[in-house]
Amino acid sequence: MLRIDKAFCRELNRSIDIETATTEYFSQQSTRNKFSFYCSSPQCQERQPKVEILGINYHRVPIAVDDSSSENEIELSVSEKGEKPPVQRPHFKTKQGFEHSYHCQWIIEQEAEQEFIDEAESSTEKQQRRQHIAPDGLLQVSTFLVEDEEEEGTKTEAEEQDKQVKDPNPSSDNSGRRRRVDQAKKRIKRLKRSPLFSALVSSYQSVAKEKLYDQPIDVKGIGNTTWRKLFYPIEWYKPETADKHVFQGNVEIGSIYPFGFDLEKGMPNGVALNFYDEVTVDGLTAKPSMFLRKSQIESMPGAFVLMESIQLAKLDKDYKGYLKCYFYGTIKKEPKSTSKPVGENEEPEMVLNVDVKRMDMIELKPLPN
Repeated sequence: MLRIDKAFCRELNRSIDIETATTEYFSQQSTRNKFSFYCSSPQCQERQPKVEILGINYHRVPIAVDDSSSENEIELSVSEKGEKPPVQRPHFKTKQGFEHSYHCQWIIEQEAEQEFIDEAESSTEKQQRRQHIAPDGLLQVSTFLVEDEEEEGTKTEAEEQDKQVKDPNPSSDNSGRRRRVDQAKKRIKRLKRSPLFSALVSSYQSVAKEKLYDQPIDVKGIGNTTWRKLFYPIEWYKPETADKHVFQGNVEIGSIYPFGFDLEKGMPNGVALNFYDEVTVDGLTAKPSMFLRKSQIESMPGAFVLMESIQLAKLDKDYKGYLKCYFYGTIKKEPKSTSKPVGENEEPEMVLNVDVKRMDMIELKPLPN
């Protein structure tokens, strides 16, 4: 199947990737309407009718319980009741009956990827190259802590070439098209990078599955490290190294204000996430908590995706309110918030609170069964 990284969204009037489609879909605060897409390549845009693209599973919250019993399946979206959990990750695909231009950007990319694989000198190297170009392939550079610095010419060169190529007859394949394939191969060979924290977490989960913890990764803002050194269980938390690690732990969805919220009626005032692994900070050993306030959530990219995940985990009896939480930040020893006044000679009760560096640096994933 032809891999399409971006598609032109008619409703948003711009080309977007599938992650942005998910964020934009759930950010609709009234009745949610699905999007319609065209191929984003200029050669296909010139065609009449335009090449139509389908967005698959971008409108569904990626939460599922690994349970073979159909009666225990969880509905993935409040707006899509009754659907079974998706078996495929969100992606774009060409609508049946439409054919891309021979000079389409995605056709060029597909040829370049196949040549990249075929040029490998061994079956092991071929497998490594397939993994490199896979949608969930191992990230080698992450820029989630800083503004993403695109390699000079990476996008502009490809986009300028694409704009200049019209849609000639396939039989007129010339040196210009060969040049585009070669340029695409050069881009493929570059280190795989992403500015998205969610991409980092998803890649880590792939790493964990393949037991490649010691593979190197360059995190802009942290430096060269390995996946084993970057991702730490929360119980290994050390204040002095907090700014060098992504922490992971299991959380229970605690208080929701108002409880039993409905996103279609607006964002709740706040949500508490309670870790159930203990941490020691400044001599206090306790289970940390994270409180997400309405104002923080609303400024967070993809907030509605996060909140709908929380809503499903909290309200569905089969899910038991548990999620795996990934965050980048610190844990602080602080007085417990209370409406009860503290006496003059009375010591306030101390608790551990998680302080996320940026509110988009939090990712919730389903717990394995």
